[in-house]
Amino acid sequence: MRSISLQALPNQAFTFSYGGNTWRIRLISAFNRMLVDVYLNDEALILGSPISTNCRIIPYPSMDRDGNFIIDAMPDEDVNWRNFGVSQILYYITPDELP
Repeated sequence: MRSISLQALPNQAFTFSYGGNTWRIRLISAFNRMLVDVYLNDEALILGSPISTNCRIIPYPSMDRDGNFIIDAMPDEDVNWRNFGVSQILYYITPDELP
């Protein structure tokens, strides 16, 4: 797993490269939830999907053959941008590390 720094901002986007692939992630604060857009090599995988802590961001195993992401947090803690980089860390999980 590789940690990816998040800023304590309600809306942010970043690009992450690994294993010859380029990921583009956009995190959006909306309606007291955090939503995510995920692009792999400029192809949209998910758009506007709600995310939860300690759960795969790409929800479908058939779509995570190139890896996945998870926001690690305290048990029962909701994803909250105010906790990014404090108690909530984003990790990229390589295909070899996926169960």
